[in-house]
Amino acid sequence: MTDPPYPKKYLYLWEDLAREAERVLKPGGFLISYSGQYHLLQILDYFKKYLEYYWLAGLNHIGKKRMLPNLVVNRMKPILIFYKPPLKRKISFSDLIDSPAPDKRFHEWQQSIEPAEYLVSRFSLPNDLVLDPFVGTGTFALASIKRKRRFIGFEIDPATYKIALNRLKQNI
Repeated sequence: MTDPPYPKKYLYLWEDLAREAERVLKPGGFLISYSGQYHLLQILDYFKKYLEYYWLAGLNHIGKKRMLPNLVVNRMKPILIFYKPPLKRKISFSDLIDSPAPDKRFHEWQQSIEPAEYLVSRFSLPNDLVLDPFVGTGTFALASIKRKRRFIGFEIDPATYKIALNRLKQNI
């Protein structure tokens, strides 16, 4: 479960993510990723080269409206759900997940904890391992720990890494 950066200059990371997911996921394991919409088709092409499509869900931004440069009022973030074959179990979940406004005190890109907890609880079992290669401020890390999952995360930016560690210490 992860949330890579959305700007075009980071598109190469999405193919790296899909390739690594194919390598490290157990058969039947899921790659669940938040995504922006501008480059969605290219990202889907990367993912389907390495994994099987399961579903496209959406994060409903309650009360948050953002006007994008193409004049779209953005209130939904795609959640891409892919798996490594063979599919071991079907998952019961809602494909529209309400998200309260995230607490942006830690980082401008921070996500709300509630949808992350929902996804962790639906797509993994207690003591499963959740991996986030773009840990940011630790939303999926915190959600995983709260839901009694093991967690491994990576963050390249030292300042953001420190924020994630402090956030985890404050909430565990």
